[in-house]
Amino acid sequence: MGDTLRIGVHIGALIVSAYVLVGVDFTKILKAGHRDKAQLLYVVLTLALAHLVAQFLLSLSMHFVY
Repeated sequence: MGDTLRIGVHIGALIVSAYVLVGVDFTKILKAGHRDKAQLLYVVLTLALAHLVAQFLLSLSMHFVY
């Protein structure tokens, strides 16, 4: 599979996961006054979710191609 396709899938998954996690208010989950930690949690969860989704889609496409 081409590298440009893999990069495109990862970027697409990153955009979708960031869009999905915008609706979650992490400041309500954490204690008051920890806004920096909530933003860091948002970034980490976005990257982790994007990686999982991209790997799932790439492995799923590998089964259909080969």
